[in-house]
Amino acid sequence: MSHQSISDSKPKLTVAIIVRDAEALLASTLSCIRDVADEIIVGDTGSSDGTKATAASLADQVIEIPWADDFSAARNMLLSHASGDWILWLDAGETLSDADLQTLRKHIDRHADSTRAYMSLVRLPNKAGDVSGEQVGRIRLQPHDPRLQFTGAIRETLRPAIELAGLEVESLPITILRSQTDHLAHIRRSKATRDLRIVESAMRQVGVQPSLLLAKAEAKMTLSEQETARVLYQQARAASVPRSSEMLEAFYGELTTYDGQQGAAKTQIKLCVEALELFPLDAQLLCAMGSYLQAQDRVDLATRAYETCVKFGQVNPEIWHLVDIAEVVTICLSMCLQQQQRDDQARDLLEEAIADRPGLPRLPRHLIDLHIKHGRRQEALALVDLCPGDTGSKEAFRSAIRGACLAVEQNWVAAKAYLQTAYHGGCSEAVCFRWLIVTHLAVRDHRAADKVLAAWCNLDPNQVEIERYRQAIDAQRSGRLATEPEGSAAPPRPTFVQAPSQVATTSSGQTMRIDQPARPGDESPLPAIPQGHRPATTPRSFTVDTPARD
Repeated sequence: MSHQSISDSKPKLTVAIIVRDAEALLASTLSCIRDVADEIIVGDTGSSDGTKATAASLADQVIEIPWADDFSAARNMLLSHASGDWILWLDAGETLSDADLQTLRKHIDRHADSTRAYMSLVRLPNKAGDVSGEQVGRIRLQPHDPRLQFTGAIRETLRPAIELAGLEVESLPITILRSQTDHLAHIRRSKATRDLRIVESAMRQVGVQPSLLLAKAEAKMTLSEQETARVLYQQARAASVPRSSEMLEAFYGELTTYDGQQGAAKTQIKLCVEALELFPLDAQLLCAMGSYLQAQDRVDLATRAYETCVKFGQVNPEIWHLVDIAEVVTICLSMCLQQQQRDDQARDLLEEAIADRPGLPRLPRHLIDLHIKHGRRQEALALVDLCPGDTGSKEAFRSAIRGACLAVEQNWVAAKAYLQTAYHGGCSEAVCFRWLIVTHLAVRDHRAADKVLAAWCNLDPNQVEIERYRQAIDAQRSGRLATEPEGSAAPPRPTFVQAPSQVATTSSGQTMRIDQPARPGDESPLPAIPQGHRPATTPRSFTVDTPARD
């Protein structure tokens, strides 16, 4: 099958995929990659659905691979059938953007160096209720060199072969996008059960190793066996080379096992201090430390942790990490500064971050809320163009800002006019819902407040701020809340509209959380330390300056 007209003098790219029972996912991957690949080979490890038929219609070769609970064996067998100069590894369901496909093809044709293997970011999309996806660096593009063979039944890796062959690893600026199906609970549990079986078999053959302990701990966490996972993470940490990626991942995992436990923050702080002694500039540890300190009402120390992260934080790209960690920690620091009445410093921080990292929508939204808090209408309006949306939605956003600023001044009649114009104009911004509810409550219109709250909940059911306003409506309806808003200098809001309180870290599957606003007043939980999701290469210690970038 010829996928595109490429001169014989140019290097050939083989795309290799091992798969099982992933008919729909495979089709999307093959359709995405076929125009830039010279050869596509699919290794089927025993599918019982239409996967092989889909592969046969879109790939050049379909190889039946006997599955022996060994990912390396499957990949190495598929490698033996490849004819390209370069091998790109993908999984079923993974895709690339059109721009990244062009970058990949240009790299193969003009820049690829056979003395190097290339690492790309693999990105997991947001799941419901999250404000950031996760990503990890993986070696996915390798020269077709018989010396480069995978090792490891699970978390298979090319690293030992690359080092033995004297090759180097470089970054390739493309992002491989994974599918939303990775978040489905039944799929994750099925893979966890499979991984436990592979780990037990591998341990019988090669003994206990940090990578196997980490794989087993991750599977146990997926199966909600936190206590067992904690012991495994502790064992992995003890068995790891000091300051290695395996040790850092073990710290991440052990911290996560305490999530959701009453009074666990002190234990997490102690463990985080131990981790930071070895990894003093790790961005995710610093961010988590800030969260734990906030849970203990130590906002001063939390501020120091966030400041260190903003200025010096580093991310190990070969461990799962937040795509938007730089944005997350900046917002966390801004909130801490505001809690300490250091609003001018919060403003400077946000303005500098927006200038340094344009295109991040939560930062201008957060600054807009800070401007509203101080009645700076023109400054807030000037930031609307930095937020995504079409002309109509931005105009509605501007109306909401005008109304919110009037509400801060307690000019409820004028505020209501602007906010209702924004609301009926389809404004989906939290600032519109929040301040319209506040305005309705200020004039004791509970029914109208209920309707706006219901619309907000329908639009964003995972918005935890909604519950606070529901309680406020109920309290005022029952006479437990003063009818007039409480005037104060910073800011003059009703008593129930305060800066978000610091709440304890909670658990969410495989991800450590920071309960800090994602947007002004938005108390959606933000993830801090993701755990690994896929069995993949076991990395060496490798860090990059500043938090992860797209």
